[in-house]
Amino acid sequence: MKNINKLFLLSIIFFLAVGAVSATEVDDTTVDVSDIESVDTPQIIETTNTVSNVDNTELNELNTEEETQSCTGRTYSNPISITPNNYQNDIGNIYDYDAVEFSGTFTSTLTGGSISITSPIVFTSISGATFEDTQFVINSDDVTIKNLIIENDNNAYGAAITATGYDNVEVINNTITVTKTTTQETFGIKISNSNNTTVCKNIVNVSAVPQSMGWDNSTGEWLGAVQVSGILYSNVNNSRINCNTVTVNDSSSFTPFAWSTADGITVKGGSENTTVKNNNVNVTGSEYNYGISLSEFVKNITVYNNTITMETINQLCGIQLSAGTDSTIKGNKIYGNCTTITNTTASYEAFSYGIVVSTATYGASSSESYNIYIEDNEITLNSTIAYGIELNNVEETYVTNNTVNVTGNVVMALGIYNSSDISITDNTFYSTGDTITLSDYIYDAIYPETTGIKINETSENILIYGNYIDVTENNNSIISYAVILDDCNNSDITYNTLYVNGDTTTPFYYDDFVLDNGTGNTIFNP
Repeated sequence: MKNINKLFLLSIIFFLAVGAVSATEVDDTTVDVSDIESVDTPQIIETTNTVSNVDNTELNELNTEEETQSCTGRTYSNPISITPNNYQNDIGNIYDYDAVEFSGTFTSTLTGGSISITSPIVFTSISGATFEDTQFVINSDDVTIKNLIIENDNNAYGAAITATGYDNVEVINNTITVTKTTTQETFGIKISNSNNTTVCKNIVNVSAVPQSMGWDNSTGEWLGAVQVSGILYSNVNNSRINCNTVTVNDSSSFTPFAWSTADGITVKGGSENTTVKNNNVNVTGSEYNYGISLSEFVKNITVYNNTITMETINQLCGIQLSAGTDSTIKGNKIYGNCTTITNTTASYEAFSYGIVVSTATYGASSSESYNIYIEDNEITLNSTIAYGIELNNVEETYVTNNTVNVTGNVVMALGIYNSSDISITDNTFYSTGDTITLSDYIYDAIYPETTGIKINETSENILIYGNYIDVTENNNSIISYAVILDDCNNSDITYNTLYVNGDTTTPFYYDDFVLDNGTGNTIFNP
């Protein structure tokens, strides 16, 4: 349900054709590439994405105005002041007012470990009130929690702030620290089944025991949901997660459980019309770490201008979109480091992914990702095995003007598996590898290989146009290519600038840098 790469790993092992990572073998047989004297003018796939067609300067101005409005929160005029001294006497009278201004330090002994908010109101602090081991449970529409400090540990179960089934919730400018040293649900903020929700300008620090979601080998399905995340939205519509600083790490001193998973920000469960913008996300510690995870039939999600920094021993992914449609991933900066030798970890992987878009199956339902825009992102990965961008079982996806720099042993800037109607235009791809013999436990739908772009498994109608691709293979025994077409058919690879182990001061534009094992492809890079 959660991890694209693990879905393919186990689904292929058990002969299922779903997920986003699998164990597949690549036919190493090569064929000569025919020289093409001339080709028709390439057909550029037209797009109608509204975000793409807005000038970046104008878009930034719109973002600033929107965030100023949404991150301020509700105003109020008739507050009650609550301190530790009058808490017991006055907390029952707060709904006679439109706001509560807290000051001082409130322990779990005083609050009982939980505060249920049952009517529209603003909870705030003028001087930075602190709550210890206290969970805020929102049980009303039109509730605002802002300017509070919340510090929870094992004694406060679940999320520091939670709401299920209520609309117009605001969580603004809080500092939330959740530290759990036992295996239990660990979230900073958790919102479910809500509309018009704003989570903005919070500092969220989650330190948790890495936990597995569980996997059923007989069905190829997840048994549970992610247990560790900084901010989680499930079935949340017309909402925002903007301008937050989210840190998720490991609180334990032992090796993470096999398949343990942690997210920085999670949006799932059919969420629609939601933005994730201008956040700083840092995730470390679990075997499978995700900066921003979008899954379970999400629609019209905009992931814009986030900075994601990740490091782990096993696998990381900056942004994953699984079973989503009509969404944009634009202007993000993703940094990842994962250099453990593959056979030293419990799950036998050491992968980095910048952005992954895939189809997924959840129970009896399956959904293909389509109409996805991946634009203007900067991805920098250093890893034993790296994929800058991966498209897996997707359609109508547009990859434009991204800069990808992947360095490690076996790395590729872009991999495409069993996908169609894909446009790859005006990107800059750098791949620098030093190929090693890989473990037998290397699982990905696109078998690792140092290259710029690799496409396989009956992919078709792919346009690769106007890209700059620079591949360096430091293992002299390996023959490398800028573009590899394994079972990619009826596609155009034209007017790209291609380098393989070349002097970048002297341009070389050679079709010999394209390995074509498909049929009906047009290759012309003059």
